Amino acid sequence: MDKYERQQSKKYGIREFNEGHTYRIAAVERKIERKHIDIFVCSDDGNIYTAKWTEGFEWSTMTRGWKKLGGCNFPPRAVVTALSRKPNKLDLFVCGNDNHVYTKWWTQHQGWYEGWQDLGGAGDRGDLFAPGTEIVAVSRLPDKIDLFASSTTGDIFNCYWCGDYCCGGWSSLIPRLSGKWDNFGGRHHRKSAAANVAVLSRGPYSLNVFFSGDDGRVRHKAWGKKGNKRWDPHWEILGGDNLMPGGYFAATARHSQNIDLFSRGKDGCVYTSWWSKGRGWSGLREGWAPLGGTFPPGSPISATVMEEGHLEISVVSPSGSLYRTWWTKEIGSWHNWIKESGPFVLNGQATSLSMSPSNLDIFLVRSSGEVITSNFTTDCWVSLGSPASTSARNGILNRLQPAPSSQQYGLEIVDIPKSPTNENPPSNSEDDQWFRNFQDLIIAHGIGRGINKRLKVAILDSGIDIHQFNKETRFKETLSFVDGDPKIDSSGHGTYIAAIILQLTKTVDLYIGKITNSKKVAITYARVVWDVDIMSLSFGFDEPSGLYDEIDRCLNNGIIVFASASDDAAEGHRTYPAKFSRVICVHSATWQGKASHLNPPAEENENFSTVGESIRPIWIAKVSKDGTLAEYRSGTSYATPVAVSIAAFMITFIEKKWPAYQWVLKPQSPEGIKRIFKLMSTTVGDYD
Repeated sequence: MDKYERQQSKKYGIREFNEGHTYRIAAVERKIERKHIDIFVCSDDGNIYTAKWTEGFEWSTMTRGWKKLGGCNFPPRAVVTALSRKPNKLDLFVCGNDNHVYTKWWTQHQGWYEGWQDLGGAGDRGDLFAPGTEIVAVSRLPDKIDLFASSTTGDIFNCYWCGDYCCGGWSSLIPRLSGKWDNFGGRHHRKSAAANVAVLSRGPYSLNVFFSGDDGRVRHKAWGKKGNKRWDPHWEILGGDNLMPGGYFAATARHSQNIDLFSRGKDGCVYTSWWSKGRGWSGLREGWAPLGGTFPPGSPISATVMEEGHLEISVVSPSGSLYRTWWTKEIGSWHNWIKESGPFVLNGQATSLSMSPSNLDIFLVRSSGEVITSNFTTDCWVSLGSPASTSARNGILNRLQPAPSSQQYGLEIVDIPKSPTNENPPSNSEDDQWFRNFQDLIIAHGIGRGINKRLKVAILDSGIDIHQFNKETRFKETLSFVDGDPKIDSSGHGTYIAAIILQLTKTVDLYIGKITNSKKVAITYARVVWDVDIMSLSFGFDEPSGLYDEIDRCLNNGIIVFASASDDAAEGHRTYPAKFSRVICVHSATWQGKASHLNPPAEENENFSTVGESIRPIWIAKVSKDGTLAEYRSGTSYATPVAVSIAAFMITFIEKKWPAYQWVLKPQSPEGIKRIFKLMSTTVGDYD
């Protein structure tokens, strides 16, 4: 530990750094008819253990425990690197106590190689790799492997394998190739076994190597640049004067024309720099961009590409907490850091992989040595047992969050995003942030990705200005129940409501009805012809106006009906159809949960309220041509589509998480949604 690290450790109350001494899970995905995940870890006994998941089956630890692959004089908790260059091949790499790198491989037809092959070490005496050093491996073609590792001299070394049929094996073992590990240089690099080297392959003839130097700046060298199959002669400095010297960092490529880098700064914040073809490095143009967070030294960073427009970042703090943030192309900004709840404390770095755009698997090791995992679809932590014990008993799956029951669904399912805690907001930015947080929640739980049931929502209002929605495909039908074009909305009221639902949902298709006094006919049409699942009614009458029978038929058919309470404030009262007993009446609240002054007095039955004060469905960055959708508006009529969106989220979330569960009270029903809202709500004054 150097002087800077000691200062930081004292500042954060950390006794020591555990770099090179924490657990690290290696995980690879592959597909042979079914999807597979293989994970590997070096335990305290210096042996390598593996477990496997196959699509349609439980983890192998449930029936057989962890499989022991043995070791070759490996230090406890050595970093294991795993690579799958073909679906039927696996390669492992570990640095032993003798400073040499060892490999072991598996093929579908022959199984695991019995021993471990010695690939030698760095330097004239082969002793420059510290025991347990991370070996970074990349395969740019099925029969090409490149290895990189940092040495105790501060240099980076490389060796490669290009297939038995071509050059006869590993370059470090064959004199006519090299006969040794090649020195890449890089003396600005810290003399440590830390994971501060990253390698990317963006195509068959492309390699990018990165490391973090003693001065905190990140350095880069490329191979195959501009069709030239040679390494750049010099290291390119990518900036980063404010970054942690020699610290952890991660690199990803969302596609062949992009690179994203992440590192921790001296201030504890996570920073990023990105490269795109034709524009170069953002860190050189405008400096490394901060992503927030305050993480002490020894906090490793993991980065995963879910799909081209979705990045996930995980950080494990030395205190044993897991933090996550993510970026999506749709939103265009990074989510605020969230601290994950789970069966922690942890010991090591988070490992994550994505087998589909809607699924993220995360692997961690608890301080007890127990491996745990979670993913987007199950939303719970599962114990895979301790690798040191290979018995099936210790490997049995243990769901660390309770299974759903009819008494608890809605309470522990999810937290709808809470707004910022600033009690004196200078502007309406907090209301915008509530919308952004809700959108991030949709992305975080994979709503709208993969196969999800589509919900049909009818908006019966003033019509829709279809020109406000460029290339929007979720308008399934528009119909006027009065004279006039349904695609002309002179008041903008219906357009605004539709925009809110479109902004806060991913699994909803809209059916637009333009109405004035023909509400009963429109409701009947939505029930019989459109066969909708949900109705959004932001209007009200002092008298039932003959609506009761038709609303009752909708409810009996399982259609969920939302209606605005009224915007007549204390002088008014709850209006129809919101006043009907089985209709979900919606009141308005601020982003802090405070009841709107526009609400009518609360009544004895449910008084549900949600965000409806000073809201707008889009923000300045996406203002429509005439600015209509950039206006802030308030009232129960605007809170109603927000409530519709929350209901759509919960229905899809529950179906996605527990598709086979037999509910006593179906979530997609008027009674089911009321029950969910009751379990989710907190009473503030007279409103829920």
